[in-house]
Amino acid sequence: MKKFKIAYLYYDLMNLYGENGNIRYLEKELKEQDLDVVIDYITIGDKIDTSYDFYYIGCGTLNNQLIVLKDITKYKKEFKDIIDSGKFVLVTGNAIELFGCEIFNEAKTYKGLEIFPYSVTISDVEVDYRTVGEQYYKTELVPHSIIGFVNKSSEIDSINNNTYGSVTDRNISPLFKVIDGFGYDYDNNKYDGVYYNNFYGTYLIGPLLVRNPYFTDYLIERICKKMGTKYKKNKRDGYEYLAYNEYLKNFYEKLNN
Repeated sequence: MKKFKIAYLYYDLMNLYGENGNIRYLEKELKEQDLDVVIDYITIGDKIDTSYDFYYIGCGTLNNQLIVLKDITKYKKEFKDIIDSGKFVLVTGNAIELFGCEIFNEAKTYKGLEIFPYSVTISDVEVDYRTVGEQYYKTELVPHSIIGFVNKSSEIDSINNNTYGSVTDRNISPLFKVIDGFGYDYDNNKYDGVYYNNFYGTYLIGPLLVRNPYFTDYLIERICKKMGTKYKKNKRDGYEYLAYNEYLKNFYEKLNN
């Protein structure tokens, strides 16, 4: 049985909205593929290295995000190696902001991990610019719709290789296309998220993997391929698929009324 190592980063600080459900569900699905899953819970002061197969960071409060930012930027080189080598990274909620170049907040500028060429603006007055609600997206990665929830007061407001070309030349793509709801930019609600190599970043919370079992199947299949193990296709008759289909049915009824 092959060992699959997961680094659950900042589990105690970036843990809003039940996002630890992503790790619990991922562990369950990987074990059904006969992988020996080992999860290390890593937080402030713990060392982050490149020895893991999968890295996850969930959503946190603004204060906790800035605490994490101060710690995680010590590992810029490690994360560049992790992402460029094709290891799996999943980040949800405002964790996606850590991987850009800059975060602007209350007239202050914070440096990010400088992995991807974007900046982030966090609203000074959250109540006036808060984006909250259910989201309905599509993706080229799977033929099934993507559902989730967004609750944020920030936006990715510059994805620009010209501005940040000196930092990175990674050719990133949006992860999701907005069908109904909000994107990562207040002025252009067409897309959400970042996709590059095996990096998957999105503002969606929910938890993402639990609410989107077909997307999880896609990840599991890619993981099995990279691990050199045979992928056992899910029967797709569990509670998570029933819940997903029921949500879509209600969503379609809402749109047609």
